[in-house]
Amino acid sequence: QPQGHGDGLRKREDQGKIVLVPRADKEQHTHCHDAGCAERKDDVADYSQTTGAIYHRRFFNFDRQRAKEFTEQPHESRPTKSILRVLKMIQQHGKAQLILISGRDSHTLDEWFGGLNITLIAEHGAWTRFSGESEWTMAGFVIENEWKRTVLPMLNEYVRRTPGSSVEEKTTALVWHYRAADNDLGRWQARELTSQLEDYLANEPVEVIEGSLVVEVRQQGINKATAYRKVEQTLGPFDFHLAMGDDTTDEDLFSAIPDSGFSIHVGGGPSRARESITSPSAARALLRALFNDRGPASD
Repeated sequence: QPQGHGDGLRKREDQGKIVLVPRADKEQHTHCHDAGCAERKDDVADYSQTTGAIYHRRFFNFDRQRAKEFTEQPHESRPTKSILRVLKMIQQHGKAQLILISGRDSHTLDEWFGGLNITLIAEHGAWTRFSGESEWTMAGFVIENEWKRTVLPMLNEYVRRTPGSSVEEKTTALVWHYRAADNDLGRWQARELTSQLEDYLANEPVEVIEGSLVVEVRQQGINKATAYRKVEQTLGPFDFHLAMGDDTTDEDLFSAIPDSGFSIHVGGGPSRARESITSPSAARALLRALFNDRGPASD
């Protein structure tokens, strides 16, 4: 039995760091949503103590958005050196498959993470570049973009009515961003826009999603759950699954993870994830602890 396995210790957050504490201590860095939660958290802690053991491939998915706190403009939300260091640490682990799923386009992910030999999935599953490959491949579906002709003018009208907001066009989606707008006005306009889009597009092959400071219209069938299943079929099977994310779009993935896996929602609010953690900085601290990183924790 590897050292530290089943030694009566578990991990909790302490001022942004993950520490080992007796399991009798009731303070926890995550919130349990079912009876098996505490047992699964102990399993995660045990995993970080057993990196010398023999095991099969592990699946680790980390939504890019949760890696860094929000900035006013989407293009300003670049990964910090600390984030890249954590990802490189996982990549170099050797026995873990790191899958980074993002709503960003493939060009942006190439620019930010192209130097890492990890699997990248862009636009929530529309495009995939597997580790060790240089070419992006599109998911097997027919692009249906006729709806964009009518939706784009609607989004531009909300840009006019909401100072600080903007529109982003993707291969299979349109996104209205309002993170740089007035908070109250942005939320009010987002609710109104979502309602209008849902009514207008009721018979179209699209989904309307109100996410973290965005309203997105995307083609049906393109989501992180579908992307995960594609990865599982190509790179799996995996005997350990860990998925982390903070956005509405991550809920599909949380539902797709096997019951034996670990899904962690970053931040507050309701979620299908089995556990939650307080913030992006706490999530990074957890990853450093899981992979026994002893480097600086600063961002």
